[in-house]
Amino acid sequence: MTTYGLRACEVVALTLDDIHWRDGKIHIRQSKTGKPLELPLTDEVGLAIQDYLKKVSRYGTHREVFLRFRAPGGTLRSTAVIEAFQAWSGRSGLEIPFKGVHCIRHSYALNLLRQGTPLKVIGDLLGHRSPESTTVYLRLATEDLRTVVLPVPTPIAAIDEERR
Repeated sequence: MTTYGLRACEVVALTLDDIHWRDGKIHIRQSKTGKPLELPLTDEVGLAIQDYLKKVSRYGTHREVFLRFRAPGGTLRSTAVIEAFQAWSGRSGLEIPFKGVHCIRHSYALNLLRQGTPLKVIGDLLGHRSPESTTVYLRLATEDLRTVVLPVPTPIAAIDEERR
């Protein structure tokens, strides 16, 4: 979630078939747009998934990467991710004003903005249909947004007046 800015429902929907180890890619089915997203499989994420798969016993024919530990076994629901995040963020002692998983997506978007990533690319990575949706994620980054402001165009009439 922190590496790719995924939604909780996209994490629980991730299957073993979505991870292409040899190609170094991970495929995400974006829940809101339905569009596929292909991302590089980072070493950190690849190793974390490998470690998880080695430690957690698989049962049944489930292809999802993350499964329930407690009975009844099977696939996770998004609420499990949300509850885990809330528990861990509470234990961390960090001042997180909003304890929801979505704050990770906001942080991801802000980090991309600070790296100079264009708004359109940030929106595409987050699976947004419109720039307005993306700017909501960046609304608290006023100082960062000021660094990417374009100058207000001068009206043509004012340019003609200056030339005379």
